[in-house]
Amino acid sequence: MKIKLSLGNVLIKYMLFAFNLIFVVTGIALLGFGFLVRTLFQSYAHFLTPKYFDVASTFVTVGSIVVVVAFLGCCGAIKESAWMVLTFSLLLGALFVIEIVGSAGSYVLSANAIPVIQDKFNETMKLYNHSQELTRVWDVLQSSLDCCGAQNYTDWYPILNESLPMSCCGDQIGAVGSRTCDAQSASLHRQPCLHILGHIIQDNAGSIAIVALGIAFLQMLGILFACTLGKSIRYQYQQM
Repeated sequence: MKIKLSLGNVLIKYMLFAFNLIFVVTGIALLGFGFLVRTLFQSYAHFLTPKYFDVASTFVTVGSIVVVVAFLGCCGAIKESAWMVLTFSLLLGALFVIEIVGSAGSYVLSANAIPVIQDKFNETMKLYNHSQELTRVWDVLQSSLDCCGAQNYTDWYPILNESLPMSCCGDQIGAVGSRTCDAQSASLHRQPCLHILGHIIQDNAGSIAIVALGIAFLQMLGILFACTLGKSIRYQYQQM
């Protein structure tokens, strides 16, 4: 039996419905953003720890769930179903907690990005001449970011017997013997890779935290609307 809501609760009902449409959009945005950041991190997988991918994957999952939960909230509001509305608020509350925790984790990863990358640089640079894969990875990194070495191009000297990879001068990957790349080369990339890559990872990890926090606090309004509407529906059912 359909109950008649007060004017104020009717307004809350349609505001909740409108908020859920926004949640669907934010869920899709969070899903897409998580995929984009994960793809970016994948490009530098050799220089990061699995935690960076875990955070991106978490927001891909949360974005998917937000879309489903928002649909439940829309149905509950339109049908004036107390259990659907309250279930929606509980699920949204759980997602809110996950997003806050994920945002905090992403902030920590952003703050620790440079030390993590520095450690990975130190590990992989020593294997440059001993692993074809790492040779390619470093050549791609230095060519694409116009950088050389971790903190300075001279980082390569003890590893490559006082010489530099051709990618430090922007040459194509695998270029050998076409010309030399040294400290006097006009095309030498003098920017340190640690500085450039560190800021790329920090900016993206930080963006995840900001986007997730914004969506989480928007969801708080949805939780408040849902709880108010659900209690009102239950109360009016009890009065019948």
